[in-house]
Amino acid sequence: MSEVSLNQKVYLKASAVRARYGHVSNMWLHRHVKAGDFPAPVTFTDKGIRFWDAADLDAYDAARRSG
Repeated sequence: MSEVSLNQKVYLKASAVRARYGHVSNMWLHRHVKAGDFPAPVTFTDKGIRFWDAADLDAYDAARRSG
């Protein structure tokens, strides 16, 4: 499962996010999040599994298209 819905929000696991952006690497995600130019993930468990809010990714995509 690479997608989770909570309270009407959709969250994507890192594997789905990497695929969405052309099968980028985990390092690509880490660098861009750290640089502040990519939405930050959230974690819901103590296992450190990262999830991205799909709405944040949609806004990021829209900003890239308009900018």
